[in-house]
Amino acid sequence: MPHERIREVAGKGFVRQRGKDSCGSRINFDHGNNAPYPDNPFTFKYRGDPYCLGKTCYNNSAMIKVSEFISDFPISLPVANEMTPWGIVNEIEEIIKLLIENLHEEYYIEQGIAIHKTALIEKGVTMKAPVIINAHCKIGANAYFRQGVFLDESVKIGPGSEIKSAVICSQSAIAHLNYIGNSIIGSRVNFEAGSIAANHYNERSEKQISVIYRGEIMDTGSTKFGSLVGDDSKIGANAVLSPGTILEKNSIVKRLELIEQIKT
Repeated sequence: MPHERIREVAGKGFVRQRGKDSCGSRINFDHGNNAPYPDNPFTFKYRGDPYCLGKTCYNNSAMIKVSEFISDFPISLPVANEMTPWGIVNEIEEIIKLLIENLHEEYYIEQGIAIHKTALIEKGVTMKAPVIINAHCKIGANAYFRQGVFLDESVKIGPGSEIKSAVICSQSAIAHLNYIGNSIIGSRVNFEAGSIAANHYNERSEKQISVIYRGEIMDTGSTKFGSLVGDDSKIGANAVLSPGTILEKNSIVKRLELIEQIKT
C-alpha cells in the first residue's frame, strides 16, 4: 500500500491509531504476568487472554537461539528464548497481529498493516496483511509483501523484491529483484541484486527441511524455512541460500554462489 494512500485514508479518519501508553516500534511483552503456562510451554498470556504457539516453535535440546546470530532482535516474546528460528517464521502472522495491537499513534494502521509515519513507500507496492514497517524504512517500487512481514528500523527493500513470512532487522538492505522467504535476517545485512533466500525444496521428493547447527543435523519439522542470517553478513549478487541455511555473524557469500549446507 503506497504511503500516499495511507495518508489519504488517515485524512478520512479510517486509520486506527493507538494511545501513547503503547510501547512503540521496539516491541516487547510484559514478562512479569505473561509467563508461559506451567502445563503448556507453548502458551502465554497477552492482555489476559491465552495465546498458544505451535509446537514447531519450541526449541529442542540443541537450543539454537536467534540471539546468538542477531544481537538486537526487535521482537521480544515471553517464550522467545524457547522458540526456534523456523518456529518464529511459522508463527509470524499471529505474532505480528499481536504486535500491531501494541503500536502507538506514530503509525498509520489499516486492516492489519502498520506503517510508521517516517517510512517511505514508493508507488506500486503490494502489502498483504499482516505487516509492520518501522521508522525510516524505504520500500522501492513494486515490492511485494505477504504472509507476515516485520521490518525493523531503517530497513531498505529495493524495487521488485518479494518478502514472505520474514523478519528483517535494523539497517539491513535487500537491493532489488530479491526473494526472501520464511527467513530471519540480522542487522546491517546486505543482499545484493538478485540474491535469494529460498524456502522450499521444489526438486526433492522429501520436502522437510533440516539445518546444521554446531555440527549436528536438526529436523525443523517444516517444509517451509529459508535462512537465519547473522548480523553484518554480505550476500553477493545472484547468490542463492538454499532452504535451511544458517549463517553466522559477518558471513560473506560470493556473487553467484550456492549455499547448500545439507546435500542429498
